[in-house]
Amino acid sequence: PRLRLIAVLEDDPPVPPEDPDTFAAFAGAFAARYGDVVDHYQIWDEPNLADHWGGGPVNPSAYADLLARTARAIEATDPYARILLAGLAPTSETGPQNLNEVRYLQRLYQAGAAPAFDIVAAKPYGFDTGPHDRRVDASVLNVSRVLLLREVMVRNGDGNKAIWATQWGW
Repeated sequence: PRLRLIAVLEDDPPVPPEDPDTFAAFAGAFAARYGDVVDHYQIWDEPNLADHWGGGPVNPSAYADLLARTARAIEATDPYARILLAGLAPTSETGPQNLNEVRYLQRLYQAGAAPAFDIVAAKPYGFDTGPHDRRVDASVLNVSRVLLLREVMVRNGDGNKAIWATQWGW
């Protein structure tokens, strides 16, 4: 049986690659080398925040392009790979520097990113509210925000894909 390992692929510092094909080639080489032990590949982290996208403004279309190129390179060498969307940071901001994860996910769908990922990575933090706060509202930072991501997925025909909590707490 294969191990359940996830490789998170992101530059350090988190600045979008000048050449997405070079980044994708690295990811493909990584998958060729470690595909026998890595099952899941998360492409980037928090691209909806300026400080994870080179200082901003954030750019869902550019991330969708990077995701698609990188996913193709990984899947070419590891046919069993499962691709996780970047973990989107929970925020109530509406851009241009930071964009809430619900709007960002919708813009990824509009940019044609759906075929490039198998799983949505969510970060259900409770921030200053506890686990019993069940309000589902884009202006409220709580654990229930994941439901808003799910609604976007269903509206865009991706109701069959999973959402994984990759970080959480309050």
